[in-house]
Amino acid sequence: MVWERATPLGDAPSPTHEGPSERDLALLKMLQDGFTDEGIARKPGVSIRTVRQLMADLLKRLSAQSRAQAGAEAVRLGRL
Repeated sequence: MVWERATPLGDAPSPTHEGPSERDLALLKMLQDGFTDEGIARKPGVSIRTVRQLMADLLKRLSAQSRAQAGAEAVRLGRL
């Protein structure tokens, strides 16, 4: 019952969205700037687990096998 009444945290990227969302770009930019998962989590005040899940989802959507490859794909798309 609790899950049925829950309100999602933030906007989830739509599955038809081409390329990274603004949230994804913020994550990639922080990685580019040398932030660790812990540092990224502190910025918006989320858990490390949330950051890791967001990164895993981003890698999947970008068909990347590593964070470096995700960054390269974002550069290729002209988003970073």
